Amino acid sequence: MLKWSDTMVKNWNDIMAAAAKGQSRKVVVAGADDPHILQALREAEKLGLVEPLVVSAGFDQLSTTDEIRSGSWPMVDAAPDEIGSMAVSLVKENPGALLMKGSIPTAQLIKAVLNRQTGIRTTERLSHVVAVETPGYAKLLYVTDGGINLRPDQDTLEIITRNAVEFVKTLGIAEPRTALITLIEKVNPQINSTVKAAEVVKRCAPEMIIEGPVSIDIALSPAAAAQKNFNSRISGEVDIMVMPTATACNVAVKFLRLAGAGRIGGVVLGAQVPIILVSRSDDANSKLRSIGLALLYQNRRT
Repeated sequence: MLKWSDTMVKNWNDIMAAAAKGQSRKVVVAGADDPHILQALREAEKLGLVEPLVVSAGFDQLSTTDEIRSGSWPMVDAAPDEIGSMAVSLVKENPGALLMKGSIPTAQLIKAVLNRQTGIRTTERLSHVVAVETPGYAKLLYVTDGGINLRPDQDTLEIITRNAVEFVKTLGIAEPRTALITLIEKVNPQINSTVKAAEVVKRCAPEMIIEGPVSIDIALSPAAAAQKNFNSRISGEVDIMVMPTATACNVAVKFLRLAGAGRIGGVVLGAQVPIILVSRSDDANSKLRSIGLALLYQNRRT
């Protein structure tokens, strides 16, 4: 079992420092014609985290070609609709490599990952986790799933929950506190998300510290829990928030980043390697942090 004191990361500085102490890996980037991606890759290379291998279309036409060449990175040209499959193929050819979504649609990359003949799928379902550090909360908050499972049913919600818990355990928190977030904190048959949350908690409670349905104010604020007379063991101490839909998760994360000065990074779990993936609108620092998060996770689980 992981020792809390030896492995726990409390903030992004801890994550990046721990990643820098571990094994450097190749990272295959699916689509690199974006200045934020290139900036993140250059910084990650400078920190000794990764060795980029770039897949993109029509390098001669890219405004970023000179920047890629200046990094002396290997480059692979591919047709626009084959960038994802080429990147996945290169990951398979380079054991231990990470996969990073660049400037291609998420759906294209995930389709390549899940291809039964040529992909890097496992028996596990994919899910997306974003780590958020914000001045308004005392520790890192892991929020899921805002990128893969749009409207999860009960069984999928359970898988998303278990994926996130195992991920956070790998980062050093032996018993993550998990909240299944819904509109209200009581089961209401008219609000399906509360019914699903309660059933998932029933299934998972013997193995983990988990509560739900829980409203987001109760999850994050003991004062809110007290005011609502809600008896919670984890209010204000939550590590993982499992959101009812991808829309709810996406809105929450982007609000924390843009209005709450949150620093984020995200990965997709469940494939043979973690997939570095954040929104196209996220800045270079978010992409760099995502690289560090994926690297640390991969090094600790292998």
